[in-house]
Amino acid sequence: MKFSLNNKNILVTGAASGLGATLAKKAASYGGNLILIDINGQLLKEISEEVHSQYGVNTLIKVMDVSDSNAWDDFSKELREKFFSVDVLVNNAGIALAPKRFQEINFDQFDRMLEINLNGALYAIRYILPLIENKTGNGIINISSLGGLVGLYGYSPYSISKFALRGLGEALQMEYAGEPMHHLMVYPGGIKTNIMKNAINLEKEQSETAHSKFQKTALLTPEIAADKIWNAFFKKRNRLVMGLEARVILSLYRILGKRSLKLLKTVFAYQSKQE
Repeated sequence: MKFSLNNKNILVTGAASGLGATLAKKAASYGGNLILIDINGQLLKEISEEVHSQYGVNTLIKVMDVSDSNAWDDFSKELREKFFSVDVLVNNAGIALAPKRFQEINFDQFDRMLEINLNGALYAIRYILPLIENKTGNGIINISSLGGLVGLYGYSPYSISKFALRGLGEALQMEYAGEPMHHLMVYPGGIKTNIMKNAINLEKEQSETAHSKFQKTALLTPEIAADKIWNAFFKKRNRLVMGLEARVILSLYRILGKRSLKLLKTVFAYQSKQE
């Protein structure tokens, strides 16, 4: 089946690198024009120039912190003034932290995780949804995580933020049930991105080591993940679980129930000591 985003405007957050950049490039390959948001202006400019040169699509970049509600309000007004509509919103921006037990994580780290991973998506939906026409082919893609389906050892702030995003996304799916606009929730396992290099609880030297180890354990590449996500959106799926480890962990939960907790604790505790 041949898919197309011709003449559609695709807004992607966290678009300067990793999965966000790859989702944007894939959208451009389908003919979509891009509205790219990230806090890293230099990388954002490079991605914009690359996709415009390679695919000839129009691009608009916005350097901003997705956790800033006022910035979203201003940007949505700017889009209206320029007569921009948005056809697909991709809430991809997110941060992580190196695994630590609950008592070892301070409240500032909890707050920052929720600000980016939850509020960033909440504000995007609040201010951009009015710009999305409720018609077939349009919609919202929310990138949650395996940690949004299962609370993971060492990742309590991350799991809280991703469970909350799941709740938001599923509530919207029910609200829009039977209507043309589509809402996709995505739950990936580890993807080979820089998310651990940017972990909010690590110094630079520690983050380089954590990044190197994460690259060895993450099973999905951004390219494979982006292909699966856009295919799921085009096929109007409500939910996409990606990655072998995600499927294995969910199967253990389903088959073993609470007996899986000790096993998974052992695995995650061992991995956390390797960070």
